[in-house]
Amino acid sequence: MPNPNVVVIARKCGVSPSTVCRALNGKTDISAKTRAKVLDLTRKLGYVRNSAARSLRSSTRNVVACIMGDYHHELYQDKIFHLKRLVSERGLGWSIHLTTQESFGAVFNDVLGNAPAGIITQFEPSLDDIDIAGKNGVQLVGYDMFSSRMSCVSLDRIKGVEDAVRHLISSGRDRILLLGERTDSARGGAYKRALSGLGTPFRRELVVDMPFGRDLYSYGYDRISELPETVDFNAILAVNDACAIGAIRALREKNLQVPDKVAVIGFDNILV
Repeated sequence: MPNPNVVVIARKCGVSPSTVCRALNGKTDISAKTRAKVLDLTRKLGYVRNSAARSLRSSTRNVVACIMGDYHHELYQDKIFHLKRLVSERGLGWSIHLTTQESFGAVFNDVLGNAPAGIITQFEPSLDDIDIAGKNGVQLVGYDMFSSRMSCVSLDRIKGVEDAVRHLISSGRDRILLLGERTDSARGGAYKRALSGLGTPFRRELVVDMPFGRDLYSYGYDRISELPETVDFNAILAVNDACAIGAIRALREKNLQVPDKVAVIGFDNILV
């Protein structure tokens, strides 16, 4: 098996990673029983200390690690750019780690084993991982997620939809096509409630769902291009800027001028 890190050893021994490090470094502020337990397990697991890794860990106390799902997706690139900028402005280093929900636990353990100053994560760690991070002074922040276990920063998508609907209707656009959501989603529900609150009837044919994939520009373009001529709308509320851009291209090919004939609102404020 791969060489385990101190977080894995700590979990198996029921101690903190710092206790494992003190045992490996021969510190005298832990009990002989605990030291023996740690050293015995490291031998059984074939743990080998790596001097290069130790040097790296000692230099990561001023590094913020970011764990994200898909760095190459256009929706994440702008977010990560601004996160990195804010971290750098505070004189801290930056590292990015890409993973999936299934592999997150292993990646989180590796990152935590390097003892960063903090971790920004798109995925929610387990209670054990949150506890270990806290005991080792590693700050955790969930990004674009909700959790009762840790501090989080997230977009208020519901209010965003409500504000967009109010703006469009106040501008005389009463046939708003929702592009990229289902009616049973959080944003779909906000769209329906906002229409109802403003006395505007909900039309099922004005809700156009689409998969969340890598090429959102093409999805937006295809969905609008494929719309029957009988679907009557004078505004599009797209759930992200990428599909809004694709939709604008399709509207132009249909000779529907933006914003004269159809107003378009996106959702991410990405650089175009």
